[in-house]
Amino acid sequence: MDDEDQYPALQPILRRIPEEWGRNIDIGPGWYPVLVDLDRQLAAIDPDYVLKQVKEEAGELDVRFDTVHGERYQQMRALVRDAAQPAAHLCEECGAAGSLNQSCEGSVRRLCSACAAAAQEGYEATSSDLDTRASLHRIAMQAAAQHRLLTSLPARSRPVP
Repeated sequence: MDDEDQYPALQPILRRIPEEWGRNIDIGPGWYPVLVDLDRQLAAIDPDYVLKQVKEEAGELDVRFDTVHGERYQQMRALVRDAAQPAAHLCEECGAAGSLNQSCEGSVRRLCSACAAAAQEGYEATSSDLDTRASLHRIAMQAAAQHRLLTSLPARSRPVP
């Protein structure tokens, strides 16, 4: 059974992803309630927003979207960042309290101890060093996005350093 059939609340979210991009949500069911709540909040700001991607990246919830209402983008982006906070403490598979785990192949996921053991991929809880690296990665990605935004502005509208 597909997740879409088992979790009907995902249907409106999947419809926000253009069909030609492949309508899939690449997170585990433990994070679905966070995503459903986020969609409700984003749709309240822009009912026609488009999802580009929903995935797990280095144990973090990564949601990419677009809106034709540029003035609403920052408000919506803040909601996405806020949604990543509760997900950062939940098992991606079951929704219980979770922590970062790394597989023997090096992939990183946020899992509870039971789901990490059940995954049969050799997941082990990571040190706080990996938590720090994941946070730094997230900050670097946000800085890169801000840089792209600023460099896309016309020269006369850029902030003066």
